[in-house]
Amino acid sequence: MVDITGKSSEAIKRRYGGTLDAGRLRGMLHDANNASKHELSRLAKVEVKRLKGTKHETAFLEWLFSSSHALESMEIQLEGKLSAAEKVLILTELTGFRRASTRARIIVK
Repeated sequence: MVDITGKSSEAIKRRYGGTLDAGRLRGMLHDANNASKHELSRLAKVEVKRLKGTKHETAFLEWLFSSSHALESMEIQLEGKLSAAEKVLILTELTGFRRASTRARIIVK
């Protein structure tokens, strides 16, 4: 589940119905090449809750890192049921993503 805040967050939440699950993330990735691309690139803060590390979640976050020039921070809460090894794999993948914003930080809670 992904919760977004910052510039454009209300427009994005209205378009995609609030909290973003895997199905909505797929739609957002498809739409990211169209209307919402500009809105997404202006996000300053992103909160990710109960990240499971699914293909759609990580693809969306990778796209977000590479496209959001205004991104200042991404707070991530991993799904509690993940093993320690799974958590390490997810965090390794996330920290390896290229970032459009030099200020973008990953904060794991």
